[in-house]
Amino acid sequence: MKYYIYFLREKGIAIENGIIDYPKLRRREEVTLSESDVAQLKEVMADIEKITTQQKPPKLEEKPICKKCAYFEYCFV
Repeated sequence: MKYYIYFLREKGIAIENGIIDYPKLRRREEVTLSESDVAQLKEVMADIEKITTQQKPPKLEEKPICKKCAYFEYCFV
């Protein structure tokens, strides 16, 4: 949600916050974007850009969650 708020702001749409709705839990969560969030998003996007321009992918790091991940086949097959 924070990325979407950031993206819309970059496109010139004045947006202050977003709402995530969990209908089954009957819960709503309001999300706001702070300056520290913007800095973190820019850092993450720079890291993504760096990874996508490399000739070879980064070394594989196997984590406990990997076996349940939807992208398991991309990394291990």
